[in-house]
Amino acid sequence: MADQVVVACPGCGAVRAAEARHASSTCVRCGERHSHAAGRVLASGVPAAAAREIVARAAAPQGPAPAPRVDRHDDPLDAAAAKGRAIANRSARAEAVALWCCRLLGGAVRHAQLLDALQRAGLDADRAEQEVVRMLACDLLLEPRPGLYRLVEA
Repeated sequence: MADQVVVACPGCGAVRAAEARHASSTCVRCGERHSHAAGRVLASGVPAAAAREIVARAAAPQGPAPAPRVDRHDDPLDAAAAKGRAIANRSARAEAVALWCCRLLGGAVRHAQLLDALQRAGLDADRAEQEVVRMLACDLLLEPRPGLYRLVEA
């Protein structure tokens, strides 16, 4: 097999191996064709097995894995909104926000607080109001007093 050259893409930095007899190659990550001389050459004239090993070492993560990010919120409504923000389905997002609002506020949440948390989670005001009505109609929320909601838990 022909000798290989290992080069880092000048555009995106991806490391790739190519046959040394060619003057350029296409990057598999960004799709751009670059001259081998334009990129940072990591090795030249090496066998294919050695080139694969160099590419694998360059792609491996260096050092310890980063610590997971811990969200800290001063406001329980922000915390409840953060729990639901990652959910794409708006109805499921509203249910998650209502659940966390009730849990973080001691079991009961006022109408204005729930709407505020839903809006912080990315729902517009009209959709937030519709979701509260839907959750009441589906018996997910209970209204023991006007404007005060509790979660119906089985």
